[in-house]
Amino acid sequence: MSITNNYLSLKKAMQQYQARLVDFTDEEFVKNPVEGAWSNAEVYAHITSANLLSLRAAIKAAQGKAEEIAARVDWRVAVILFLGRLPRGRKLPKSLADTIVKITKEEAAERIQKVLETLDELYVLLPEASSTQKAKHPRLGYLNAAQWLRFMEIHSFHHLKQLDRIKLALIAK
Repeated sequence: MSITNNYLSLKKAMQQYQARLVDFTDEEFVKNPVEGAWSNAEVYAHITSANLLSLRAAIKAAQGKAEEIAARVDWRVAVILFLGRLPRGRKLPKSLADTIVKITKEEAAERIQKVLETLDELYVLLPEASSTQKAKHPRLGYLNAAQWLRFMEIHSFHHLKQLDRIKLALIAK
């Protein structure tokens, strides 16, 4: 996929998060479907926090303010970026554990808007971004700006599927 396609796809994913917000009652938004499972509110908190952190890293790389690393990504990371799927069973990095909090629908809407605005800021920088300027991801290693964009796209769609599973679990309750 091209950078433009990744950008448009990520934008579409974030717009889906926006559109789904109106479907939740306040109670449904914060309710955990089962003990130990995330609520919709926690998914929204996580994806918006993770995307904002990722966008900062991508912008840093795009502006040439990251680390100069010519080495390619690990083959496993290359497979994830190529296939567009995260491996199952991966635990959340400890550095992101604090993002798993229950937020309100209003907070979620504000965070999504911030992600969309920051995404537009990144997109303007991408055509001139160096492929060797890289910022470190907690699990995937060093990624350049385009790779960060692709990761955010994959990660965002991954959690949209999680929202679908939460919806089914809440209906079944």
